[in-house]
Amino acid sequence: MAGDGTNDFGALLRRFRLTAGLSQQALAERAGLSVDAVAALERGRRRNPRAFTVRVLADTLGLGERHREELVHAASGSVPVARTDQIRPPAPRGPLVGREADVVVVTELLRSGDARLVTLSGPGGVGKTQLALTVAGRLGERYTDGVAFAPLAFLSDAAALPEAVANAFGVRQVGGQSVEESIAGELGERRPLLVLDNCEHMVAACARLVDRLLGVLPGLSVLATSRERLRLPGEVVHSVAPLPVPAVDGTADGLLSAPAVELFVRRVRALNPTLELSPDNMAAIARVCRELDGLPLALELAAARANVLTVRQIADDLDALVNVLTMRTSESRQRTLRATMRWSYDLLTPGERRALRRLSVFAGTWSLEAAEAVCTPGEGEAAALALVSSLVDKSLVRPSAFGERNRYFLLSTIRMYAYELLHESGDLPEAAAQHAAYMAGLAERAETGLQGPEQAGWLSRMDAEMSNVRVALRRSELVDPRVRLRLAGALWRYCYLRGRYREGRGWLADVLTATVPDCQPAERAEALLGAGVLAFLECDYASAGENLESALALFRRIADHRGVADALQRLGSIARERGEYAKADRLHRESLAIAARDGDRAHVHESLNYLGFLAWLTGDLEGANRLCGEALRVFRDHGASEGTAWALISLGAAGLYAGTLDTAEELLRESLSLSYDLGFREGVAWALDLLGVLARRRGRQQEAWELLAESLDGHYRLGDRWRAASVCEELAGVAVDRDPQLAARLLGVADELRTVTGARRPPVEQADHDAGVAACRRAIGDAYEDAVAMGRLTPVGRIVEKVREAHPVVV
Repeated sequence: MAGDGTNDFGALLRRFRLTAGLSQQALAERAGLSVDAVAALERGRRRNPRAFTVRVLADTLGLGERHREELVHAASGSVPVARTDQIRPPAPRGPLVGREADVVVVTELLRSGDARLVTLSGPGGVGKTQLALTVAGRLGERYTDGVAFAPLAFLSDAAALPEAVANAFGVRQVGGQSVEESIAGELGERRPLLVLDNCEHMVAACARLVDRLLGVLPGLSVLATSRERLRLPGEVVHSVAPLPVPAVDGTADGLLSAPAVELFVRRVRALNPTLELSPDNMAAIARVCRELDGLPLALELAAARANVLTVRQIADDLDALVNVLTMRTSESRQRTLRATMRWSYDLLTPGERRALRRLSVFAGTWSLEAAEAVCTPGEGEAAALALVSSLVDKSLVRPSAFGERNRYFLLSTIRMYAYELLHESGDLPEAAAQHAAYMAGLAERAETGLQGPEQAGWLSRMDAEMSNVRVALRRSELVDPRVRLRLAGALWRYCYLRGRYREGRGWLADVLTATVPDCQPAERAEALLGAGVLAFLECDYASAGENLESALALFRRIADHRGVADALQRLGSIARERGEYAKADRLHRESLAIAARDGDRAHVHESLNYLGFLAWLTGDLEGANRLCGEALRVFRDHGASEGTAWALISLGAAGLYAGTLDTAEELLRESLSLSYDLGFREGVAWALDLLGVLARRRGRQQEAWELLAESLDGHYRLGDRWRAASVCEELAGVAVDRDPQLAARLLGVADELRTVTGARRPPVEQADHDAGVAACRRAIGDAYEDAVAMGRLTPVGRIVEKVREAHPVVV
C-alpha cells in the first residue's frame, strides 16, 4: 500500500492478501508457510524470496497473469512495480567504472552501523550521485524499511526541503504538526535509509533538517551527496575523487587500465563501435583524460562528440582549455568541467543552444509535448523531437522510460549551467512563463480527464509532472499570478485522488491570498472550491465551509450551474460529517435538481451516490441500495473508476449492516481491488474499514484486526480524522476480549478526535460503539475512565503505530 514503509514485494504481497480476504495466518496455513515468514516478507525483514515461495504465494492468492507477473518482478527486484508514495532511488546508469573501492567503503560504513550520516563530497560531475545510487542498491537487505530518495537539485527554496524529504518517505503532513513531526510520527522506530542528493545549494537547511531527523529517529541513516560537508556531529565524509588518469610516461598496458580511459573508451564505442585503439589515438585518449582531470561528466561530454569528431580532433579541441586551468585543485576541476560544458555548448547549433537553455526551466523529467511548448512553440512535436534527439546524442539530455513513450531530463550539473546561461540571455522570464502556462493547460486537461474513463492514465501522467508543477507554482516572481491561480485551481481533484490534501491546500492558500490582476471569477471560484474540498477532507470544517460558501457565491454570480451544484454537494458533505443529516440531504437534493434540470447525467448519478452514502450512514439501507445501485450502473458504463469504487463501498456497507454478508464482501473486495489499481488511497482505506467490520461480524477476529489496522493507518495518513475515529471504535470492539486497556484507550482516542473536529458518529455505527463501551466497562470496571482519559491524551500517530504492532487477538 502507498507509503507503507516496506519494500515493494512486501507491500504488494500485503495488498493481494488483503484483497483476497486472508489474514497472515490464513495465508500462511494455505501456502504451507509460517505466520512469521509471511509477516517477515510483508514487513521487508526477509527479502528476495525463493522463486518457489513466490509461486506458492501467487497460487494461494489466486492471482491473475498481470498481478502474478508484478509479484514475480517485485521479488526479483528487476523492475519497479505497483506505485508507492515512497520515492525509491533510480537504478544507476550501468556499471560504475573505477569506483568499486568507494562502493565497498561506503557500503560497509552504513551496513556496519558505524555511521548514521555519510556524506559523499567532491566537485560537480565527479559521479557522487551514481556512487550513492550504487551503494543504496547494495544496502536493500540492511535497511528493512526501505531506501527513500530525495533529489534536491530542482529545489530553489530551502523552505520546500522538509516537504521534499517527506515526499521521499511517502509521508503526508498531519494537521497540527510540522512536516518534521509528521515524518517522525510516521517512521517511529523504523530503519530506513534516506539518500539526500545534491545538498550543496542549501547545505545549511539540509544540515538542520538532518540533525533534527537523526535526533528523533533512532533507526534512520542518511547518505548525502554534496560539494561540501554538512558539518554535523558524527558525520563521516567520504571524498569522491576524479577517476585516475594515465601517467604521462606510462606504458600502453597502464594506459588501458586507467579508469578514466576505460570510461572514455566505453562512451566512445557506444557511438563508434568500430574504434580501433592505435598508438596514435591512444595517445590522444590519454591527453583527453588528463586534460579533463578524470572527471566522469566531462569525459562523457567529450566522448559524445565521437560520432562527428575523431579522438585526435577531440584532444586537439580540448587543448584550448589548458589556458583556463591552473593547479590541479578541486577549484580547478570545477573550472575544467565548466569549460568542457562551454566547449560542448559552443559546438551546438544556435537552435540547440536555445533549446538547451530553455529546457533548464524543467524540474525532473519532461515530455516532448512540454519541450515543444517551451522550446519550439507552434512548430510541433517533430521540431522538438529533432532538437531533443540531437541533445541526447551529445549526452546533454538523458532519456527516461515512461510507459510507451520516453520522457527526458538534464543532469543537475548541466541543468544548473544551462539555467545560468538562460538567465544571462535574458530569456528566463519568457521561458518560465511558457513552462507555467503549459503546466496550467495540462492540469486543466487533467482535471477533465480525471472525471472519465481515462482517469488512471491521467493520474499516472500527473504523477510524472509533479516536480514541474511544484517549480511552476514556486516561481511567483516569474509567473503570471493568474496562471498560477489556474494551475493550483485545476489540481485539487488530482490531490484528492492521490491523497495529497495538505500539499494541495498549501498551493491554493498561496494563490488565493495573492493579488491576481484581471482574475476571472470562474478561475477564483474553482480555486475556492478546491480549497474547500481539501480542507473538508482533513476535517477542517470551518475553513472548508468558508471557502465553499465563497465559491458558491461566485458560481451563482456567473451562472455556472455545474459549479453551483459542486459547491452544494461539498457543503452537504460537511453537514453529513457534522451530524446535520437533514441539512445534508437538502443540499445534496438541491445539487441533484440542478444537474437534472441541466441534463448533466454524470453529476446526477454522482448526486445519487452521495444521497445513497448518506442513506446507509443514517440506517436507510434500502434507500442506499436503490440510489447507489442506479449510480453504479452508470459509473460502470462510463468507465468512471472512482465513482464505481464509491458506489461499491456504499452498496457493500448497506449489505454489511443488513446482514447479507456474502454479497457485501464481494462488493467491498471489488472496490478494494479497483481502488488499489487506481491508487485511490481514500477508497482503499474505506474498503479496508468495512471489510474489517465484516470480518469481525463473521468472528474472524485476527483478519478484522489486520484490516482495521491497515485502514486506520491509511485514514491517519490522509488526515481524515472523522473516519479514523470510527475505525478506532471498531478496533476497540475487536481488542476488548484480549486487551481491554488498549480497547479503552482506542475509545478515548476516538472521543478526542470527535471533540477536536466536531465530527459525529454515524447512527449506523452507534450500536457497535455502545456494545464496545459496555464490554470495556465490564472488563476493567473503575479503571475504564482513566484508560479512556489516557487515550484522549495519546497522539494519534502513536496509537496508529501501537495498533500496527499489536496483535491482541492472535492465538
